[in-house]
Amino acid sequence: MEPLIAIWRTTTVLFVISLGWTALMVASRYARDRAARRTRQLKAAFLADLLPVLEAGQSEAELVRRWRRRKAVMAEAGLEIASLLRGMERRRIQKILTRVSWESVVIPMLDSRKVERRLAAAEALAHLPSRQTTEALLVAMHDPHRSVREAAALSLVMSGHPLNIDDILAAVASKRATYSVRVSQIFSLLSRKSITGLRRLALDSGQDTAVRVMAIQALADAGDYAILPDIERLADDPDLDVRIAAQRCLGRLGHPAAATTIAAGLSDAAWQVRAVAAEAAGRVGLVDQLDRLVELLDDDVWWVRQRAGEAILALGPAGVQTLEALKDGGTARKNRTAALALSERPGDD
Repeated sequence: MEPLIAIWRTTTVLFVISLGWTALMVASRYARDRAARRTRQLKAAFLADLLPVLEAGQSEAELVRRWRRRKAVMAEAGLEIASLLRGMERRRIQKILTRVSWESVVIPMLDSRKVERRLAAAEALAHLPSRQTTEALLVAMHDPHRSVREAAALSLVMSGHPLNIDDILAAVASKRATYSVRVSQIFSLLSRKSITGLRRLALDSGQDTAVRVMAIQALADAGDYAILPDIERLADDPDLDVRIAAQRCLGRLGHPAAATTIAAGLSDAAWQVRAVAAEAAGRVGLVDQLDRLVELLDDDVWWVRQRAGEAILALGPAGVQTLEALKDGGTARKNRTAALALSERPGDD
């Protein structure tokens, strides 16, 4: 009998503990939700007070006096709206936040144990640059979490701080490099000032594929025809993703000097390259590749047929006449693809 009593007592104790733990978790969740709701209400109230200052020129001093004891709310709400504004309005917000030492609120968030808070701080600091924020972001580039490092690097580049390619790669390095929207944005911003480092990355066969692809995309953003020889070289790269990115870049640049390279892509063994090359041929207007594009209307892969039809349509009257003729003749695939391409003409219902 005693063993049964012991088991019953143990079960009862465990039940009480689990019940208490559940109650604690529910109370904790309720407290967090209530605090978050209160913060949202305060932010809304602050923004309601801020708008007359920005739009009607009301006193900044009165706003600061009223909200001085809520610096955290001011800082977070102010940075959120500053990210949406430019010019004089942003400078006014910076002036208001400076009066309450907003850096003392946001910068410590970079030391938070929660990745989400560190990430939010790294992203926010891009919009109101200063010496203190620059120093804090340089430290954040060594954060244990990749997303925080990327956000810090992007914020520094957005604020005009000179970062070289090697510093950025060191910050965003990971065991398994993958495509990153933030890194792509960083490369695009860098391409506006200099393409030298990006060319080096794109041509480096020892570099990670994702990094090379993002570098090629940024070079396309730059729109500098001086990169054409490099991109044409990359269009013959052994790496499939690099070849795809190179053909896409040639299409975006739209320079007829790349006609031979684009034409070669139309016969690539990989269907992904054929599809992108077909799109590029339409963008550049390679009428001399009309016959090859017609052949691709019978390709085994639907995406290649679709892009070929769109490219032929983009070639103007000659392309439209070709599609009209194919709509009622040729193979069944060509019939369908030609009819589909013609149905997408502007003005067609």
